[in-house]
Amino acid sequence: MAGTELPTNSSENTPTLNTTIVKIQTYALYMKKNGNAPETIETTTRKLTHLSTLCNIDDPETVKETIANQTKWKNSTKKNMTNVYTYYLKSQNKTWTKPKYTQENTLPFIPTETEIDSLISSAGTKTATLLQILKETGARIGEIEKLQWTHIDQERRTINITAEKGSNSRILPISLKLIAMLNNIPKQTNKVFLTDKHTQRITFEKLRRRTAK
Repeated sequence: MAGTELPTNSSENTPTLNTTIVKIQTYALYMKKNGNAPETIETTTRKLTHLSTLCNIDDPETVKETIANQTKWKNSTKKNMTNVYTYYLKSQNKTWTKPKYTQENTLPFIPTETEIDSLISSAGTKTATLLQILKETGARIGEIEKLQWTHIDQERRTINITAEKGSNSRILPISLKLIAMLNNIPKQTNKVFLTDKHTQRITFEKLRRRTAK
């Protein structure tokens, strides 16, 4: 998330960066004890950490003003951030008057198969393989992040997808092309892809911009 018109709060009462990090880490532990999925914890703490670079997250009114002034954020992003912050306050037995943001109902961009194949062919070996899996299975990036070599059955040409929250685990067919691509990846650990989904997303966005140009 980028773009802000507000400077970081510089008040003497503003907590130090280390103090804020400790509070966010404590909240991550709180979420783990309450059974939140690792993906939810990772996403939430990343968003809180970003918010803490923009303002003092111990001051709800400052947070509210900061979110409102992010002109490059869509309403959906602002709404999501207010939800994240609401639960953060709840963990400290605090409340705030939550601002209301209406999510925009926009049609998603759906690329053609030719455009998808062009993007895949422009990528490196590992990223191309990851994108091919996403294309053939429709799996979420978090599900592919968990993928292990034992989940791939080359004889039956299937892949076992371990579900994220809100979906179901499933066994799906894959092509000979994808199997060949998988065989070109070094088997260094039990996991097929070693980088986390946040890093993978950054790599993908750079690739998409480069390919578009």
